[in-house]
Amino acid sequence: MDMTLQEELDTQDSEAIETEESSDGYVTVTYEQMLEIRDDLLKQYDKIQEEKAEQERIYKEVQEEKAKQQEVYEKFIAEKTAFNEDMKALNAKVLQERKRLKEETMFFDKKMQILQNGFMQLDLDRKRLEREKAEFETVKEARSVKNAKGGTRVGGVFNASQFFIGVNSSLAVRKRYKDLLKIFHPDNLCGDESIVKAINEEYEKLRIEFNG
Repeated sequence: MDMTLQEELDTQDSEAIETEESSDGYVTVTYEQMLEIRDDLLKQYDKIQEEKAEQERIYKEVQEEKAKQQEVYEKFIAEKTAFNEDMKALNAKVLQERKRLKEETMFFDKKMQILQNGFMQLDLDRKRLEREKAEFETVKEARSVKNAKGGTRVGGVFNASQFFIGVNSSLAVRKRYKDLLKIFHPDNLCGDESIVKAINEEYEKLRIEFNG
């Protein structure tokens, strides 16, 4: 490119010299001046080339920086996408665990309710068994007293104090009294009017004793 410009300048110098010699209407320019003009043009051209090279260098740096920023941006997008996927998976797992925990809690509550009902039934059965056992013992004792000979009557009167052995409160006396009436009421199998009379007398005596 420099050689071409040099050739053009030489050509222009030759034409300018020829013009100077052939026409009086042009300004006279010497060959030395033409060389100076050429040198100035070459310097301006070199300066333009340097500026162009600098601009190309800056442009290249900008492109490299842009490529780096694009790489960083793409990496950020990839990390963000991966993070969002992880969060979705974690949320799904949390929801699944909550559902499982809720189901287990409901199942546990049902089992606890069944156990509580079972314990309540066991307690009712225990109380019923104790009541039946006490009634059985009372009936057994009553029958043995009724069938026994001697020791059950004092002065021809039936002794009912043994029916109330072990009672230690007015409430216990009342309960024992009701149980005895169920057994010895004249309408029952083991009924005996004389025994009921003795029981009533013993009950009145104990009731006054516990109630003051």
